[in-house]
Parts: sequence; C-alpha cells; structure tokens
Amino acid sequence: MKIKITFLILIIISCNLFSQLTQFTQIDNLPFKRVSKIKGVSDSEGNVCLYYSVYSFSNYAIIDNKGKIIKINKFKEYEGYILWGIIADDSFFYVFTNTENINEVEQLKISKKDGSFSSKKILLSNDKKEKIVANFSSGNKLYMLSIRNEPEKLILTTLTSKEEIFSKEIENNIPNLYIRFNKSLLKFYSEAYENTMANGCYRQKIYLRGDSILMTFDGYDYEKRKSTNWTEIITINLTEYTSGYRKISPDTLFRREKTNSFLLHDKLFKVRFANQIFDLSIYNLDDLSLIKQYAIHPKDSFNLVDDYIYFGFQNYFKIEKNLLDTTQKVLDFFNDGSYPFVLARKIDESKIKLRIGLTDAEEPFIMEPSLPTMTNSVIFSANFIDEGDFPPLEKSRFFETTLSYPGFEKIGKSDTKINLIENYNELLEKVDHNSGMRTLYFHPDGIHFAYMDKKEKALKIFLIINY
Repeated sequence: MKIKITFLILIIISCNLFSQLTQFTQIDNLPFKRVSKIKGVSDSEGNVCLYYSVYSFSNYAIIDNKGKIIKINKFKEYEGYILWGIIADDSFFYVFTNTENINEVEQLKISKKDGSFSSKKILLSNDKKEKIVANFSSGNKLYMLSIRNEPEKLILTTLTSKEEIFSKEIENNIPNLYIRFNKSLLKFYSEAYENTMANGCYRQKIYLRGDSILMTFDGYDYEKRKSTNWTEIITINLTEYTSGYRKISPDTLFRREKTNSFLLHDKLFKVRFANQIFDLSIYNLDDLSLIKQYAIHPKDSFNLVDDYIYFGFQNYFKIEKNLLDTTQKVLDFFNDGSYPFVLARKIDESKIKLRIGLTDAEEPFIMEPSLPTMTNSVIFSANFIDEGDFPPLEKSRFFETTLSYPGFEKIGKSDTKINLIENYNELLEKVDHNSGMRTLYFHPDGIHFAYMDKKEKALKIFLIINY
C-alpha cells in the first residue's frame, strides 16, 4: 500500500511539473546532435529570434508569437565571430555581430513577417587607435564603450532599432582610464537572473540604471598595479555625457585579502575574505553610507549561514555548520578559494537572499582577458538571460544567507533559489535529457526554455507559464 501511495505522489508531482510547461515550437532535422551556442530574444508581442550555432554556421530562426517558424537564415561563422546583441522594433529584429573586436559591426535586419534579411557593415570609428572595451544591448539600443590612449578618451556609441548611430566622448573624471579599461573584463548584469557563480567572480561589472551606466571595479589598484581592498564606482550620465568616480576604501588591508561586490537596485553588497576576518558590508549607492556591517573575526560566532556550507562542482557536497566548529576553520576553508563573489536577489518585499563564496576559476576572469567568446565575454545582453556555462566547470565553496529588507538583519532561511535557472532545475530536468546546450529568455507569456534534444536532433522551446 505504501508503494502505491508513493507512486501516486510521484505521478502527481510529475503532473504538476509538466503543467507548468507547454511546448512553443521545435526545429527539426539538425545535422548534428549538438549546438555550440544558443540564445533567444522575444519582442513585446511574443515574436522570437532564436540564434544557434551548428558546425561553424550561425542560424537565426524567426518564429511568430504562435510558435510558427517563419524562416531560418544560415550564415558562415568565421573565427572570432561574436554575437553582440539582438534588438527589435515593430517590424524587424536587428542582429549585431562582430569579428575580432575591430571597430566595425555587422547588422542583420531580419523581417518578422517573412524572415527576409538585409546586411550591412557599420563603421563605428575611423580611429584605428580606438578600442572597444565593453558593449551590451538593452531594450531597443546597442551600447558600446571605447577607449583611446594619448590623450585618454572614453567614447560612448549607441545604435538603435531605427538604425541611428550616435557617438559621444565622455567628459573624463576617471583616474587611470586607459589602463583600467584596457585591462578589464566587464561583465554586464541586467537583473539578478545572471546570478551564477561563474558570473559572480568577475571583479569588473557593468550595470544599466535608468539614465546612467554604472561600473564597479574591485580589488585592484590600477595606478600601483597591485591588489587592494577597494571598490571603485564609475558612473556615466547618459544625458549629460559626464563621468563620476567614487571609491569605498576600508582602512585595513588584511593579509591575503580577497574582495568583490554586487549591485542590486540602490544597494551595494561588498564581501572581504581573509585569514583574520570575514566582512559583509552593505552600502547605500546614492551616498555610499554604510547601512549594515557583519565583521566576523576568529573569536566571533559565524552566524550568517542559513543551513549548509557548500563545496564542490555541480553536485555540491553539503557541510553541516557544526562540522566547521570554529570561526577560524570557516575562515581558513574559504581562504583556500581563488576568486570571491557575492550575489543578491530580493525574494519579496521583506526578504533578500545572498550567496557568498569563492570559485576556483581560471586566470582570465581577472586580468588580461583573451578575445571574448560567447561563454566568456563582456558581450551579454539584457535581452538574454545568461546562465553561464553548463555545467559549471569551476569548483566553488559558498554559503547562503537570508536577511530582512530593508534592515538587513539575519532571519530564517528562504527556499527560493538565488538564480532563476536553479528554481527550475527540477522542472527542466524532466525534458532536458542529455542536453548539449540550453538557454532561457523572457517572453510576454512567461519564460521560454530552449534546449537541444540530442536524441531527436531537434531544438525544442518550452514555455514556463508560472514564474
């Protein structure tokens, strides 16, 4: 009888999971069992442009809001090919691509009605000494930041869905401008849905906030070329084309200290790891006033952890809090990690959740980045949800903590996951059998989950109807 009841419960759970999914469409008869890249964008009416790469060919599928495939355009993908972003207007999707980060972008203008396209190259600058260092797309605009040395310049360029190009030099109030941007790998965040640990360990981040671009630079003194515990904040005003510079500079730099930060709305969360201290400080972004600080020394109780400390790769080993029975053991455990991160997500109006830890990521996360690719790039879009590499390749050690909002006092744990994809892992595993690549993107009716079904050699798109 117990077996029958258990089986019935499993059937009910499975039905509830699948009730949240409805198939939107699928692309059949792919020549291989794996796609190497996949990204999707939906417009406000539910029309979709799905990009996927198969054996050195870029494919752009135009799909209407009923799931009908209008047309698939196929292009040869050359070495160094990078998808910069996809934006839309009422009639067209605009796809921007680039090769080898030269000061030129190729625009594909694809009709939503019949999938026909036109292509043109857009020269961003005649100055061969000008170098693009960051770009992202949001709404109906593609943004690009470029630098030039001797004299130092920072240039902002925008391309719109109306095919307008605008370029403006930013009034420079930024110390060590050229070396800062030339040596940085800026990771763009649109919302907290990019909350993966692979993304979090970037120590140079870029955010779009209303009429401003905000950038944070953590843990490095660009003038003296050495590690530090600073968080530097740069603001670019998009209406006045001015720049501002501010710095959070703790008084004491501890031995082997590692630091990083994360911006969520108008609050900045800064973590510091060292042998002698763990510090979580929360600042008001407007005036950098300190709202709350947890400074934990070896003699203190490490009481921020919700339940477990996690360690490992994708299937994390859970360490009970009491197994690391002294704060010094906790500090030593985390000090063995390489690159720190803090991720934040507002759970509801009264709670906020943080994931704090370190990853053993490879060196390109910090300095001297290689040529960007789709999986390690400054070039991610607010129109994409970027889940990072699947599965994560870096070993991580972390804990989660739930705080009250806006007081940021420690409260009981929340089961809501820090990352959108993690909330749906159980659901997605029901359809994602040995997926070669997968992605999520926002849709007016919910969230689209697109993945490669290796068994059927098909790309399938499902709608998650409750999120």
